[in-house]
Amino acid sequence: MRVGRDEFGRAALHRWYIEAMRASRTTIHQVTNHIVDFDDADRARVVVYCRDQLERPSTGHGEAG
Repeated sequence: MRVGRDEFGRAALHRWYIEAMRASRTTIHQVTNHIVDFDDADRARVVVYCRDQLERPSTGHGEAG
């Protein structure tokens, strides 16, 4: 698996995840309004609305995404 531009593998993913989680103190995720269209017994297409809010200790501010 590729992680970022130049790294690969589980160890790279672990490093990325640890660093990403250290950047935020509080996270709030809302995943709503699921629309699921079944193409057949094995395939479906899904659309959801996702809003996330992050509190970053380094800046003292929150961010909405």
